[in-house]
Amino acid sequence: MELLRHLARVICHSDLAQFSTRAAAISYHVLRGRLKISHLGLSGRRKAKLANPHIRAVVICHIYYPELCEELLNTAIRALFVDRIIITCPPEKFNLINNKVFDLVDTVSISCPPEKSRPIQANLRAIGGNTNLCEIKVVATENIGRDVAPFLKCIDDPWVTEADLLLKIHGKRSPYLVAGKGNFWRQHLLEGLSPTSSTRRQGLARILTKMSTTTKAHTLWPLRWAYSVESWGENRAATKNLLLDKRQKMSGPLLFPAGTMFWCNRAFVKNLTELPPLDFKPNHHSNENALDGTPAHAVERAFGQLALANGTVTLSC
Repeated sequence: MELLRHLARVICHSDLAQFSTRAAAISYHVLRGRLKISHLGLSGRRKAKLANPHIRAVVICHIYYPELCEELLNTAIRALFVDRIIITCPPEKFNLINNKVFDLVDTVSISCPPEKSRPIQANLRAIGGNTNLCEIKVVATENIGRDVAPFLKCIDDPWVTEADLLLKIHGKRSPYLVAGKGNFWRQHLLEGLSPTSSTRRQGLARILTKMSTTTKAHTLWPLRWAYSVESWGENRAATKNLLLDKRQKMSGPLLFPAGTMFWCNRAFVKNLTELPPLDFKPNHHSNENALDGTPAHAVERAFGQLALANGTVTLSC
């Protein structure tokens, strides 16, 4: 009954065919113990520690649109347990985005959640990107593979390998969608992964604390954006080949984090480091700006398969 209640929240946002395929895929993985559903708004009697010095989290955030810097930086800084932020961007936009990021922190236009009560230190540039709240660095990465290739290039960074948890976010816009839908998609994902509500932050803190201590791979995505077989598109063969290269079989019905934003723990990051090298550069058969069928789309679907085959996924709502 609990599963049905949570799934009912999604039905008003999907057509019937999409809802039924997602419900079937979610039910399949729940019954096999690979998937959990958690309502962040249902607070328990015990409150989780929001500022836990023993948990270290890092954010990898890809920014392509400079005008989204403030929204994404706010999301990253208020994220639970985060003390380090890696921002990736195309080389041709590096100076603009680097200056914009540090100007935002210098002018203290960033919202600071209550549990991160230490003030943001001024003159950020003079102290090498240490805000006293978290460390921030901006990295120029080749503008290929959308947000996926820059993310995979960063997972060997010491800031990532030293962290217990990782949050992946980016400036998703999807301008090809009907007016406003791409922005709504991004904003809903960001709020789901780094909520502003104190009750939802408590619920998320409990899950993340458990994720940080398990030795098995564990990821968390918002339930609304868990897509299934209706979204295979042109990616089935490429995803299957990618998993076979890792000697990994397809694990039941497709389920993946549409929009490619999620929390994961150290064990899941290790799975990603074992993925075979990928060529994200478009050739005469492909188009980097294609709406489907690119290596980035295949990796997005592989994220879900790897998570379900090697550990646990929590869908939050």
